[in-house]
Amino acid sequence: MAMVSHPQGSFDDGVYSNVCLSAETQDQGGIELQIRTVGRQPSVTLKTCQGGCWEQPTSEVVVRKDRITFLATDQAFDEKGNLVAATIHRFTGRFRAGALVVESPGYYPPQRLTKQRWPAVAPSASGPSDWPTPIRRCG
Repeated sequence: MAMVSHPQGSFDDGVYSNVCLSAETQDQGGIELQIRTVGRQPSVTLKTCQGGCWEQPTSEVVVRKDRITFLATDQAFDEKGNLVAATIHRFTGRFRAGALVVESPGYYPPQRLTKQRWPAVAPSASGPSDWPTPIRRCG
């Protein structure tokens, strides 16, 4: 994918990830962002991985020059699938030479996500994802 220009700035459209699989526990860890332009408006798909991977709803995506900000909603569900809690977190990031450094103070420390050729996390509406092969090992 190529650099995308829009009224607010330019960014490298695509998938950025540091998701890996623990050799010891087979747990998934990390974060993955898929950034794309719909018309002239950027959008973000966020998947966080701690044991399994879950997609978080995002909104208010803004790109200015080499920076991106967006809101993500961390959701908790009970055993019946009912939403029991939702917390909104503001993420900020900066594009740097094929990578994106992203953080959410108090929620996610700074993480370096590298540009991928395809998503590491299989697409799903929500809930745990199955891993395609091959997958990068942690460590």
